[in-house]
Amino acid sequence: AIIGICGTAFRTYLAGRDELPESSLIAVVPVSVRGEDDDGGNRVSAMFTTLATDVDDPVERLKLVQQANTVGKGDQQAVGNDLLHQVGEVAPPNTTAAIARFYSALRLADRGPVVHNVVISNVAGPPIPIHLAGAKVVGLYPLGPVLEGPGLNITVVSYIDRVGFGLIGCS
Repeated sequence: AIIGICGTAFRTYLAGRDELPESSLIAVVPVSVRGEDDDGGNRVSAMFTTLATDVDDPVERLKLVQQANTVGKGDQQAVGNDLLHQVGEVAPPNTTAAIARFYSALRLADRGPVVHNVVISNVAGPPIPIHLAGAKVVGLYPLGPVLEGPGLNITVVSYIDRVGFGLIGCS
């Protein structure tokens, strides 16, 4: 549902500016692949999915997003849950950081085709009230990293019976 909501928001925003593309925007969605036997920490892979921004009917848009997510999860599992984790183990952090700086400095994201338009992350937060320094937390509003290329991150966190959207972007 979150990806469908984001697709509707993008469609409304872009149509209002007369900038709605004919083809759908694409999101990359981080997916936890941590197993029950893992000792903690994060193990994350990613799947690509449509936002169905090229579909006018919101009910049909949601159906297409749900179908794409089912296919995307299957593709992600077929590639292997450990792929990104294995790459991270092989490539030292300093090398990965240097490659990211090189990619950004040369503006390589501006020179090739768009792979995805946005990162959308949906995280389950605590279902019960939490406190910080004795004060009850009334809402969680997350921010995720902005990547070179798409320049927009939408992170969503649930808390009790609410959902907080955090958007951060860069031109």
